[in-house]
Amino acid sequence: MTEEANIVKQIYIKQQEPLRYYGDGKPTVRDMIEQLNNPFLNYIASDRDTFLHYGQRYAELDTNDIFNTKDTGLPTYNDMLKDPDYFEDKKNTVFKIIDIRPKDYKTYVDNGFRSTAPTIEEDLVLEYAKQVLDGSRMPMGFLRYDLEAHEYRGDYVSFTQEGMHRYKVAELLGAKKAPVMVVAYVDNKAGGTLQAHAEATFTLFN
Repeated sequence: MTEEANIVKQIYIKQQEPLRYYGDGKPTVRDMIEQLNNPFLNYIASDRDTFLHYGQRYAELDTNDIFNTKDTGLPTYNDMLKDPDYFEDKKNTVFKIIDIRPKDYKTYVDNGFRSTAPTIEEDLVLEYAKQVLDGSRMPMGFLRYDLEAHEYRGDYVSFTQEGMHRYKVAELLGAKKAPVMVVAYVDNKAGGTLQAHAEATFTLFN
């Protein structure tokens, strides 16, 4: 079996798909790529060398280890990971790392903003994917729910997030689950307690 065919076979095994070659005669590298049940990998593997490189990396990738749970890419949230007690006592902020299905991340973002999530940039998704396939782990994203006080509208929950492109990469690379940092904060002027708000926030992910 050629190197190309062996990599295709490994990918099919990983995706738990039967390996079949269609058409007459010996398939070309492009033929084999087009038979993969992974349009995203198909898109990345635009030529033979790219296919051999990223195809092999994909076959070997542990999709449960795409994210670095000790890094968010942002100093404040990294500090929160290192010293949660300080943030709870002094900043009225708590968090919980929760495993979600990567494809559900956008739904949480849509619900948080109460509108359609921002557009995903294809080039950034591709850049992150290549980094993962080259052996890097992506910083973990976050979903943040802040209970704030407003003079006219009363207490309300504002929402911020970071990580849409990264969770799209995880989805396209076949990860079944991915960790996300879910953060809950209460403004001192708001009427709710941190414990009650945190419980309500984390319940969104049950």
